[in-house]
Amino acid sequence: LPTDRPRPPEQRFRGASHAFAFGQTLGGSIVELGRRYAATPFMTLLAAYQTLLYRYSGQDDFAIGSTVAGRTLPEFENLVGLFANVLALRADLSGDPTFREVLTRVRDVTLAASEHQGVPFAKVVERVRPPRDPSRNPLFQVCFGLLPSQMLQRIEAPGLTGEIITGAADTARFDIAINVLETDTSVTVQLEYASDLFDRWRVAGLAGHLEVVLGAVAADPGLRVSQVGLLSRADRE
Repeated sequence: LPTDRPRPPEQRFRGASHAFAFGQTLGGSIVELGRRYAATPFMTLLAAYQTLLYRYSGQDDFAIGSTVAGRTLPEFENLVGLFANVLALRADLSGDPTFREVLTRVRDVTLAASEHQGVPFAKVVERVRPPRDPSRNPLFQVCFGLLPSQMLQRIEAPGLTGEIITGAADTARFDIAINVLETDTSVTVQLEYASDLFDRWRVAGLAGHLEVVLGAVAADPGLRVSQVGLLSRADRE
């Protein structure tokens, strides 16, 4: 990705965050678009994110990380601890596909990757053996995640009530990490970024571009990725 400053020789994990929300109309369009092509909101948003990264970088073959959590085997049910892992989801935008084709590719890759979510990320890195670079995370430098509304509800137990509290981050494990918080009435996005690499205005611009991409492909999923614009009406003016 184009950065505002040269990459430090080693990751310092200094970060900041930027939050924004999609309007209810766009949120509904995202759900409806995915439903038409048998895709979840996660897949639809990830396909739009891939399209944006393709437009930024000019690369049509890259990977995006995504955190998964859960106990996939019955024998894990009674074990105490956090069962979480990171998947490297390969993005294929070769051949200048339409967005509906990108969405189909994302759906297939996501379903295939979920079948292997129990393989530790460290084991994948060990087998792939990418060139090690202390300034970058191996295999991918950007991350994407979605928290559905049921995960954001209040947690209640006898004598105890808990709720999710979100706050500004001052650390960053990746160059850019997008976390989408989905509720019944809105879609909120928290964008964490490496402040050693990006300025706040740059990240705010990325957020605006993502919203433009989503609006464009929701209106016309037959657009090819090279045709998807990034500028809002105000930007063009």
